[in-house]
Amino acid sequence: MWSGKNIWILALSLMVFVVTVPLLTGAVAESTVGTKLDAYRGVTVHDNGLIYSRSHGRHFADDGCYYGKKWQCVEFVKRFFHQAHNHKMPDVWGHAKSFFDENVPHGELNPRRGLLQFRNGGSVYPKTGDLLVFTNGGYGHVAIICRVTTNDVQVIQQNVVGRTRQTFPLTWTPTSFQIGDSDQPAGWLRVPKPANRQREPRRSRQEHRPHLSSPHG
Repeated sequence: MWSGKNIWILALSLMVFVVTVPLLTGAVAESTVGTKLDAYRGVTVHDNGLIYSRSHGRHFADDGCYYGKKWQCVEFVKRFFHQAHNHKMPDVWGHAKSFFDENVPHGELNPRRGLLQFRNGGSVYPKTGDLLVFTNGGYGHVAIICRVTTNDVQVIQQNVVGRTRQTFPLTWTPTSFQIGDSDQPAGWLRVPKPANRQREPRRSRQEHRPHLSSPHG
């Protein structure tokens, strides 16, 4: 038979367990903040812990370029464009959803970011190195396209627990490209080509866009 004393001890033990386990779990999670989780084109993705809304101080480049708050998704994409594309965004402020400007026409320059902006479902195919913008939710989300095939697009991202890479279906016709199904981004941004850049040797069609003649190839 359980005595009153035994029941009291059991209840106390359960209370200690309920309080202690989350604290220990949180401590372990916090100890991994800042850990390098992945990388693309030499630019690293870091752990932001379990609470996506939390940040861990401001991050600046050696030349003073402001990347954002560690280790939010916007910090990664600004750091990626600075390090991989040598591009400093004219405006470094704003939540992820603000990176896509609904007032900018398809294919025109987004002046806040200094990037060409393309709408999802439009006539311009996504490319590796593009900035993909989701405007749903309170803050939105941004990621970098790291792979494009005839059937899907893969992104690399920061501040998504347990998932530095994510794949979305790519649906296309000869005149349109649509990323996602139920979860669709607003569009993607790309560094414009310098007007005075010398003409590069022509690359193969396969390097530029999905091969339209064989969607299953």
